[in-house]
Amino acid sequence: MRKILFILLAITLGFAFSSCKSTPETPSPAEAPREELPKEEPPKKEEPKLSVEALNSAAARAEAARKLAMDFEAPAYFPGDWEKPEAQYNEAGTIPHDSKENIQKATEMYDEATSLYEEIFDNTIPLYSQAREDEIMSVRGDLLDSSFALYFPELIDGADAVALDALDKYEKKDYYGAKDSAAKSLNMYETLSVGADAFRQRQEIVRRGFEAGDPQNFARADMTADSAVEFYTKGDYGSARGSADEAGRMYGVVLTKGWAVFVNDLKAASDTERQNALNVRGNVASRNEFNDADTIYQQAVALMEAGQSDEAGILFEQSSALFAEVVRITAEKRALAEAIIREAEERAEASDEAARRAEEIIEGGEQ
Repeated sequence: MRKILFILLAITLGFAFSSCKSTPETPSPAEAPREELPKEEPPKKEEPKLSVEALNSAAARAEAARKLAMDFEAPAYFPGDWEKPEAQYNEAGTIPHDSKENIQKATEMYDEATSLYEEIFDNTIPLYSQAREDEIMSVRGDLLDSSFALYFPELIDGADAVALDALDKYEKKDYYGAKDSAAKSLNMYETLSVGADAFRQRQEIVRRGFEAGDPQNFARADMTADSAVEFYTKGDYGSARGSADEAGRMYGVVLTKGWAVFVNDLKAASDTERQNALNVRGNVASRNEFNDADTIYQQAVALMEAGQSDEAGILFEQSSALFAEVVRITAEKRALAEAIIREAEERAEASDEAARRAEEIIEGGEQ
C-alpha cells in the first residue's frame, strides 16, 4: 500500500516538475503590470479630394460659360445680373493656391460663377435670337416691298434658305451655328438691299428716258450691276455689295444729269398750269387750293436753284397737278354760281308774271 502511494506521489511530482519547465511563471496579480488598451480616436471627417487640377477644371468651365454668355451679348441684356458672377470669377482668380482651404474656396467660387453665367445665358438666348430675327425680317420686308423681288426672286430665295438654316440650328441648340447662319443671311439680305436701291434708280432712268442723256455711264452702270449679281451667286458678298454700290453711284450720275435737263421742262409745265389758275382767278375763287399748290411750287423753285434737280422736279410735277386741280375746282364753282344766278333770274321773272296777273284780277281783268 505504501509502495503504491509512493509511486503515485512520484508521478504527481514528476508531472508538476515537467509542467514548471514548460510554462513560464506568471506573476501574481499584485506584481503583474497592467497592459493599457490603445485609445479609440474619433472617426476623421472625409476631406474633399481637392487638387490644383480640379481647380483648373473649374476655372476652365467658368471661362467657357463666361465666353458663351459674352458671345451672345448677355452683359448688354442683363447688366445688373452680370455683376455678381463677374465679381466671383475675378475674385477666384486672385486666391493663392497655397492651401487646401484656398483651393477649395476658389473652386467653389468658380463653380458658382459658372452656374450664374449659365443662368444668364439661358435668359439671354431667346432675346438675342429675337433681335437677330427682327433685323433680318426688317431688311427682308423692305426687299419684298420693292420691285427687285419681282425680277430677282431666286436671289432672295437663297438668303431665305440660310435664314431657315439659322432657325433650324437654334431649335437644335447649336447656338454658334445659328449665330453664324443668321449673320450670313443678314449679310445676304443687306447686300441685296444695296442692289435693290441701284435697281430702283435704273428703273427711274428708264421710265423717264434719261439713259439717252448719258449713255456711257448708263452702260458702265449696267456692266457693274451684272458683276454684282455674278459675285453674289458665287457667295462673294463683299465684292457683290461693293459692285452694287458702285453701280448705284453711276446710275445716280445718270439720274442727276437727266433731272437737270428734265426739271426745266417740268418747271415750264408747272408755270403754264399756274398761269391757267391765275387766268380763271383760281387764286380768289379757290384760294386755299391755290395757296397749297403755290407753296409746293415755290419749294420746287428753291430746290432747283440749290441744284437739287431731282427733288425739284418731283415737286414741280406735284404743283402742276395741283394747279390743274385749282382750274377744275374753280370752273365747277363758276358753273354752280351761274346756275344759281340763272335759277334766281328765272324765279324773279316768274314772280313778276304772277304779280302782273294778280293785278289784272284785282282790276277786273281776266278771271
